[in-house]
Amino acid sequence: MGLNMIIREFKSSDAEKIIEVVNEATYKINSQDYSSSQIEALEPHDPDSIVNFAKSDEIYYIVAVKEDDVIGAGNIDLDGGEIKGIFVHPKHIREGVGTSLMEKLEDMAIRAGKEELKATSTVTAKKFYESQGFEIIEEKVQTINEIEFEVYDMKKQID
Repeated sequence: MGLNMIIREFKSSDAEKIIEVVNEATYKINSQDYSSSQIEALEPHDPDSIVNFAKSDEIYYIVAVKEDDVIGAGNIDLDGGEIKGIFVHPKHIREGVGTSLMEKLEDMAIRAGKEELKATSTVTAKKFYESQGFEIIEEKVQTINEIEFEVYDMKKQID
């Protein structure tokens, strides 16, 4: 893990910062691969929805914290063995934040008895997932908020 970075469970007080991280990652990183209308459809707007999502029984949310600042977030559906998302603030790209989050989520899946991880990746995140050992199963179009996106269903053996 990076210097002075910890990975811990999500707290309700993290919701506003997670929205900032997701928005910054979406605008700064995805803008090379997606249109402005697609990016707008991806943007989370409501801290309560993040808190409710994180408090669901199926989803486990973790955050990367450096100097008391949330710099990344990731979540997994342990029942389905599916990574729901990993986001890193653009100021902290290439510092090992995404890899550290992935390692923690993978460890959680192994402890839950999963033999493989699944993920649906954006065009932008595809290289990251591939660097983490994921393989493309299918390229498809997904609709989010009535906007179509090219995405990849991916998987990785972890047993």
